[in-house]
Amino acid sequence: MSNRKQPRLRAALGARLRALRKSKKLSQKGLGFASRMSGKFIGEVERGEKSISLDSLARVDRARVPSEQLKRHAPGACRSYSRSRAGISRSRWDSGI
Repeated sequence: MSNRKQPRLRAALGARLRALRKSKKLSQKGLGFASRMSGKFIGEVERGEKSISLDSLARVDRARVPSEQLKRHAPGACRSYSRSRAGISRSRWDSGI
């Protein structure tokens, strides 16, 4: 194991991310969609399997939107639903429309 890995820190961060996501009633896919990451990656971070950069963590923090707003702007985002199928371009999503 590399000296750079911090499994306990990853696990603690992942547990906190999961608790915050669940408190907002978002699925991993929904949070991934809102933060422009995959739901799979969000799950790996929550389980402590992957580390997350500060830039990506900031995107996750900014993406903590109420699930009602996410459903209104991206119906089906809690399932595997692409931005193009939802009819939302990246620029429209970023502007909060």
